[in-house]
Amino acid sequence: MSTLPTTAKPSARETAFTPFQLMLLSLMVVQNCAVVLLGRYSQAGVAAEDKFSVKTLVALTEAMKLFACVTLIGIDNIRELNPSRSDSYLPDMPLYRLITLMPSAVGTEISKILANPKNSMAVSPPAALYLFQNNILYLALENLSAPVFQVCYQSKLVTTAIVSVLLLNRKYEKIQWISLVLLGIGVSVVVLGEQDNSEGDGGPKDQNLTVGLIAVGLASLSSAFAGVYFEKVVKGKNSGSNGKPTSLWVRNVELAFFSLVFSFVFGIFSEMFATNSAGDLKSEVPAKPILHGFTATTYALIFLQAGGGLLVAAIVKYIDNVVKGLATGVAVVVSTTFSCLFLGTEVKYQFALGGITILASVWAFSNHEKVAKILRDR
Repeated sequence: MSTLPTTAKPSARETAFTPFQLMLLSLMVVQNCAVVLLGRYSQAGVAAEDKFSVKTLVALTEAMKLFACVTLIGIDNIRELNPSRSDSYLPDMPLYRLITLMPSAVGTEISKILANPKNSMAVSPPAALYLFQNNILYLALENLSAPVFQVCYQSKLVTTAIVSVLLLNRKYEKIQWISLVLLGIGVSVVVLGEQDNSEGDGGPKDQNLTVGLIAVGLASLSSAFAGVYFEKVVKGKNSGSNGKPTSLWVRNVELAFFSLVFSFVFGIFSEMFATNSAGDLKSEVPAKPILHGFTATTYALIFLQAGGGLLVAAIVKYIDNVVKGLATGVAVVVSTTFSCLFLGTEVKYQFALGGITILASVWAFSNHEKVAKILRDR
C-alpha cells in the first residue's frame, strides 16, 4: 500500500530540511498556534455551566481522525489497484466510480487489520496516553494564558529527548544536551516570573497557576512517552497480515480506534463518579445535551486537533519526533504575538527573557551542527 511520499534524509551538504519536510513543519506552526489560541479563547471567561465537555470534544476529534484515515486508506488501495499516469493523489477516475469502489477498498484493509489483532494492540499504550494528554491540555489552557502555556509546554522537548534515549537508543551531541538544559532554565524563569505576577496582583480569579503548571507537566510527560512509543511502532519492523510494514494511515486508524474505546470507557466511569457543585452525586441532576456548549470555535478546534494528529504522525514518520520542537518553538512567538494583540495578554520582562532562552535553545538543538561549526571557527 502506498503512503505519503518518502523523503530521504538530507546529507551534510544539503539544507537542513527538504521542501516536503518544511511544508510539514510550517503546517505544524499554524496548527499549534490556532489550537492554543482558540483553546484559550474557548475556556477564558466562560461560565462553568456553559462550557463544552472536553471528553466529548476529544471523542469527536478521534472520530473525525478515524474517518479521515479510513478514507485515505481507501484511496491508497484504489490507487494501488488502478495505477494512474497522473501525479494527482486522487486516482484518475470519475468521482462516482471512486465513491463506488471505496467500500470494498476500505473493507479489504479493515479485514487485514482484524486478521492480525496482536499487531494492532501495539498502538493501544500511546492511544491511552494521547487521550489523557488531549483531555488535560484544556485544564492547562483554562488556568494559564496562551503564551505561558506555550512556553511551559516546550518542556516536552526535554522529556521527549530523554525518553528517545531510553526507548530508541538515540544519541545526541553535547551541544544538544546543553540546549536542553538551557531550555529547562528558560521554562523555570517563565514559571517563577508568572508566580511573582500572580502573587503581586492576585492574578485572574478564574485561573489557578499551580493547577495549570501541573497539567502542563503531566501533558508534557504523556506527550513524550506517547510520541516516542508511537515513533518506535511506526518505524519498527511490525508487519501486517501480508508481511509488509503496516502503513502510516493504518496505524492512525488503530490509534484513533483505541482512543475512541478508551474515551468511551473513561466517559462512563467519569459520569458514574461525577459530582455537582455541592459535592453530591449527579445522578439526580438532569443530563446536559451531548453537544452542550459547542460553538463554531469548538468545531474549529475539533477540525484542527484531528488534522494535527495526522500531521504529527507524518512528522514522526518523515522527520523526527524531537525536531518538531523547532516548529512549536516558532509557534510560541506567533501565538504570543496574537495573544497580546487580540486576547489582551501582557508580556513581562521575565517572560521575554525566558522565552528568548527557550527559542534559542530549540534552535540550537535543531541546528547543533551549525552551532558546533560556529564555535570551532571562533
